[in-house]
Parts: sequence; C-alpha cells; structure tokens
Amino acid sequence: MALPSSRAALAGFMAGSVLFVRAQSGRAQTDRHSQKDEPVGAAPLPPYVEPPPRANPNRHLALTAVGGIWEHQFSGDRFRTKPGPVWGVSARIEPQPFLAVRARVLFGRQPVVADAGAFGPTTVDVVQPMLEVMQLSMLVEPQWHLGDGATLYGAASFGWARGVAPEPETPGAGRLRSSDREFVMLTYEIGAGACYEPVPDWLTVGLYFGASIAGSRSGRALETTQAFTADGHRTWLSPIPRVTGLGLALFEIGIIL
Repeated sequence: MALPSSRAALAGFMAGSVLFVRAQSGRAQTDRHSQKDEPVGAAPLPPYVEPPPRANPNRHLALTAVGGIWEHQFSGDRFRTKPGPVWGVSARIEPQPFLAVRARVLFGRQPVVADAGAFGPTTVDVVQPMLEVMQLSMLVEPQWHLGDGATLYGAASFGWARGVAPEPETPGAGRLRSSDREFVMLTYEIGAGACYEPVPDWLTVGLYFGASIAGSRSGRALETTQAFTADGHRTWLSPIPRVTGLGLALFEIGIIL
C-alpha cells in the first residue's frame, strides 16, 4: 500500500520542478525585453538640486548692473547696422524657487549706415548719427538650480522702447537743417541665461542672450519731415525704416539684498 503514495509524491515533485523552470524562464525573458526597451546612449538630464539653506535668510532682491552689445534690425535695405553698446540696471526677485521676475532698463546706441538716397531725392549727402534707444522690460524667468550656486534660466518679456534719431548730418557743401526725430515701439523678447553666486546669497554674476521682435511702432521718425537748405529752400527727408527686431548679449554683476 506504500507504493501508490510514493508514486504520488514523485509526480508532485516533478510538477513543481516544471513550474519553477517555467517561472525562471519567463523572468529571464522579461529582463531581456526591459533591457531592449532602454534607450541606448541617452544622456540623462542633470538632476534638479534644491537650493541650499540661505546664508542670508532675509534676501529679497538682486540688484544688478548690466552691459554688453545689441543690434536692431530695420525693414528694407536702406539702413545697414552693426552691434552697438548697451548698458543698464535690473532688479530681480524670486517668488518661488523655480521662478524669478525681473524689471530691467537699458540704454544704448545703435550705429547705422544710410545708403545713398536713403533720405529721399536730396542733392546733398546725408549721414544719420547713431540712434539713441532706451528700453523698459518686464521678464518672467523659469529657473533650474544646478547646485553650488549655479542656475540656468529662460526668459520671456514684454517691453516698451523709445528711440531718438538725431538730426541728420550733411558733411558736404550744401547743409540741411532739420531736427531730432523720435519713435516708440513695443518689444516681445525671449532669451536664456546663466548666473552664479561666487559669494552665496551676496554676490551674483551672469550672462544673458536674447532676441525680440518689435510692434506698434509710431513717432515723427517714421514720418516724412521737412528740412531747409542754407538759402532757406524747403525740402523733405524720408522717414527712417521701421525697427523689426533686436538681438542682444549682456553680462551682469550685482548684489543680493
């Protein structure tokens, strides 16, 4: 009577072994599939690092001085430009660890070269001095802390700018007298930058690159204006071309209050 029990035990042992082997085989296949699904050579993004506890717990505001170059673009081909100097100040606050808001004012000059006939059918050569431009902007800056005082950020801004085109010069014999002409415009900017705190919570330095488009332009500089020759005859000067865009690169250094 013991023989049937032995046969039953042997059959149960063999069935269990088969199930174990199948389970191990399925796990190995799953591991192989998961390895195939992993991207090859994909570089992981740098991890977001929570900013360390502030050495200055009362910090509220970063005041920075900025300087660099910018270049405005004009419609048509009557004006050719090259980079000009720009300088200014900005104030930056961080309402959230991942978000900053900045107010910025820039002052600068824009060199221009007017082609022959750019100011209309005058009988003298006309040279346009550098344009003087002032720009006010409000920037929203999502930011990414990299640790050790380093931060990357993007920027989107809305701004208002005012420019002055000084009285054109006539270096030849036939002098024309006119006047300074002004224009205003709105600017819409996107950009990116990086900043670093060599002295945490006290000193910051950074770089910023941006590009913008211009809209809603108006002013006397965009209209035909009268000019007078040396003997009192009246003539007309064509408007300056409209500004279509702007590119700029800035270096900043400031203190954290």
